[in-house]
Amino acid sequence: MIMKKIGKIISEWSWTLLIVFSIIGLFYPVIGSIAIICMLAPIVYSVLKGNRGYCGKYCPRGGFLNKAMSSITLKGELPKILSSDIFRYGAMLVLLGNFAIGTYFAWGDWRAIGKVFVRMILLTTLIAIGLGIKYQPRTWCQTVCPMGTISTVVAKKKKNKDKK
Repeated sequence: MIMKKIGKIISEWSWTLLIVFSIIGLFYPVIGSIAIICMLAPIVYSVLKGNRGYCGKYCPRGGFLNKAMSSITLKGELPKILSSDIFRYGAMLVLLGNFAIGTYFAWGDWRAIGKVFVRMILLTTLIAIGLGIKYQPRTWCQTVCPMGTISTVVAKKKKNKDKK
């Protein structure tokens, strides 16, 4: 019972982490390194539970998009290209590649590594907001999010393994 209450509180307030992280990260970039927790959490959740439940319940960006975009979305029709696997996996490669290159060149300097994380979170959040306004609040989550994409693959593999 208490775990359900804690889960509900996290679900309702996780979006505040995105706001706090973004503001603090601008002034104290080394804090950006803790973003790895939010990046790994959906994958770990998928490994343990076999689904993308983290994305729908606990993701700070997903919660933010639900709260911020629901009243201002234009609910445009999503172009087919945005819902294609080619786009999804291409976006994942571009984003993770950009992240890897930035981390490589910042290696050894925690402040610079933190900046890479903060910059990626801010940039992708701006993209997510734009998609949320034009299409649906969580278009980012459904079509672009690299962690969601990896979580989907992991969950499918876990389900297939569990069936055997």
